[in-house]
Amino acid sequence: MKFFKRIVYFYFIIVLCGCSTSRKLASVSDCNELMKEFFSSSNESFKNHPLFIKYPKLLKTLNNIGDGLPLEFEAIAEPGQIPFEKTNAIRPSAAKGDMHRRAAQLRGPLRENIVSVYNVLGNNLILKHYFQELFFDTALWMEKRGKAEGNRLLREGKISESDLGHVIIRRLKSRGDNKFTTLRRGYVPSSGKVDLTHYNLSILNDNKSFRVAVGTGPFFDYSFDPWKRDGHGGFTHMIQRDIVSQFALNDGVDEFWTYMGSAKGISFWLDLFDAGKEVKTFHKPENLTRFIVHYLGRDAGDEVAETTAE
Repeated sequence: MKFFKRIVYFYFIIVLCGCSTSRKLASVSDCNELMKEFFSSSNESFKNHPLFIKYPKLLKTLNNIGDGLPLEFEAIAEPGQIPFEKTNAIRPSAAKGDMHRRAAQLRGPLRENIVSVYNVLGNNLILKHYFQELFFDTALWMEKRGKAEGNRLLREGKISESDLGHVIIRRLKSRGDNKFTTLRRGYVPSSGKVDLTHYNLSILNDNKSFRVAVGTGPFFDYSFDPWKRDGHGGFTHMIQRDIVSQFALNDGVDEFWTYMGSAKGISFWLDLFDAGKEVKTFHKPENLTRFIVHYLGRDAGDEVAETTAE
């Protein structure tokens, strides 16, 4: 019952703060205080775990996770307030204001989910809590596996990006979000190959299949090195999907993903999940990959770590 009450209270905060609805019912400062109170008490449950006694450097990394989150973000109240920086850049022939006209035509849960997704992927309080839990879950998985390299990383206060990817897949599957696909569009990594064969993922080879992957379910993008520093990353869109599935999407989940994979919806996808160079939030995959490598993974605690908000 205590757990249930916490979940209800959390979703009350999200709705109140406009993350899962276009209506703004409270000031930003009030919402931030509510979420800080919720997340600070929630995080104590795993900070006192024996794992951090065995590997004390992990707790330092966990506490520093918020340092790497992007600093600049302005929440929106309606889809038309999305900057559409990426969409406008790759669609120069489109009439000015075309995306704003499309946004104005959105209705119901789809409209609210687009607003919610955009706001959640830029909300530092939610993202800090999410990545602290993901860091913790991955460290537990690594300890359970008991591999020598994994134990070495844990002693150094780091997690394996590859193990993080496995945790993401397991999370999505446990939620029933299991229509996985893999995009292969010409890139074959020379090192750090990821064995996904035992997940029985279907393979999509045509460049035009991207929209099919988006509309079908989680996908691993083998067009990119999985965990290249500052790169797009192969697991990035799965991680974004896990975040918004937990904290953003409410009613109309299937409708949302189907629309994202449609000819019109893919333009919204670009600014929600594949944003361009001027964007400093996790709407841009490169920011997300850099953050994970520098603040959770192999560079955590090293001098190379720097903020994603360059």
